[in-house]
Amino acid sequence: MRVAILTSDLTDRAGGVITVICDHVSELAQLGVELSVHGCQDANGTANKDAWAHAEIFARPSKLQSFSYAPGILDDIMRFKPDVLHLHGLWQYPSIVARNWRRKTNGALVISPHGMLDPWALRNGAIKKTLFRHLVEDENLRSAAAIHCVSESELVSVRDLGFSNPAALIPNGVMLPDYPTTEEHTSLDGGKDKKTLLFLGRIDRKKGIDIVIKAWAYARSKHLTLSDEWRFVIAGWGDDKYVAECKELAASLGVSGDIHFPGPVFGQDKDKLLRSASGFILASHSEGLPVAILEAWSYALPVFMTEECNVPEGFSAVAAVRIDRDPERIGALLVQWLYDPSMAAIGERGRRLVEQRFTKKVVALELLDLYRWLSGASGVPSSLHTDLRPDVGT
Repeated sequence: MRVAILTSDLTDRAGGVITVICDHVSELAQLGVELSVHGCQDANGTANKDAWAHAEIFARPSKLQSFSYAPGILDDIMRFKPDVLHLHGLWQYPSIVARNWRRKTNGALVISPHGMLDPWALRNGAIKKTLFRHLVEDENLRSAAAIHCVSESELVSVRDLGFSNPAALIPNGVMLPDYPTTEEHTSLDGGKDKKTLLFLGRIDRKKGIDIVIKAWAYARSKHLTLSDEWRFVIAGWGDDKYVAECKELAASLGVSGDIHFPGPVFGQDKDKLLRSASGFILASHSEGLPVAILEAWSYALPVFMTEECNVPEGFSAVAAVRIDRDPERIGALLVQWLYDPSMAAIGERGRRLVEQRFTKKVVALELLDLYRWLSGASGVPSSLHTDLRPDVGT
C-alpha cells in the first residue's frame, strides 16, 4: 500500500493540520504503509517532527507563500506512484495539484477539509472561495473517492453543499501522554502559585481569542482577586496584525498584566506548558475537530469550548463547559467554574474520553481500512457514510 499525503504547508506554522499529518504518518508507517509527504517549506525547513523519519518527504520551496504555490509537487507525486492520494486542506495550490493528478491517473483521491467547508469558514473570504470553488474545488470534492470528515457536523456541511460521494467519519487523534503528576498539574482546589488558563494553537480571529480577552476583563471586574490566583496564557503563532490587536485590547482593558503571550511552543516546551496548566479555553467560530482540545483532554485539563468546536462528545461526557461567544456570559462562567473543585473531575473525564475514542492509533487503523477499501483490498470500512442525508443529491 502506497499513500501520498499532500498539504499546503509542511512547517509548524500549519498548526493542527500538520500535527494531524505527522500523527497519521508515524502510525500508518507502523502498520506497513509506504508513505510520501508533499507540500511547501520555507527558509526554516519543514516541521521538526520525528514522524518524517517514517516517510519520504518532498518539500518544495514556495514561490507564493500565501497560495502555497510550489512548482514540481505534481511531478514528485507522479514519480512516487501512490495507490491513494490524500489531500489535507482546501483553497490553495495543492487542490490544483490533486485535481491534475486525478485527471492524469484516475486514481483514488481522499480529501480532508479540516473544517474549511463549515458555514463560517465559507463566509470568511467568500468571494475568493466562490471563484476557487467554480474553478477547482467543486470538481475536486465531487470526484473524490472519499471525503474524510472528522466530525458529524463536518459531514453535514459536506452533504449540505451537495457532495453525495462517499464520506468517511474518522476523528482526529492524539498521543496519550503520561498522566500529569500533582507537582506538574496544580489541582484547582489547592496550590500557592498562580494557576493557568491556557489557549494553545494558531492565533487567529476564528479562534475567538479577542472575545476571551474581553471575557477575562469582565471576570476580573466581578472577582477582584482573579489576577492574584490565575493567569491567562495565549501560546502560539499567527497573523502579526491580529496578535498585536489582541495585545492592544488587553492593554486597553487593563488586563495586560494577567495575560501572557509566550509565542510558539513545541516539543518539550509544549509538554511542560500543558502539564502546568489548570484549564483550557477555545471560543472558536468554526472548527473541524480541534487537535488542541484533544491534547488538552489528554493532559486531563478541563475545557471551556463552543459548540462550533464540533466535539459534542465532550459535553455528553461532562468533560467540557459549554460557552458561547458573548464576553460577559463567558466571564460569568469563568468566575463560576475556575474556583469550583469539581473542575478537576471534568478534566479527568476528558482524559478518559481520549483514551476511549481519540487516540492516534485508533485513527490510523480506521484510515488504513479506508485506504484498503479504495484500493480494492478489503470490504467497506465501518467509518464510511454513503448517505447521511437521504434528501441531498437525489
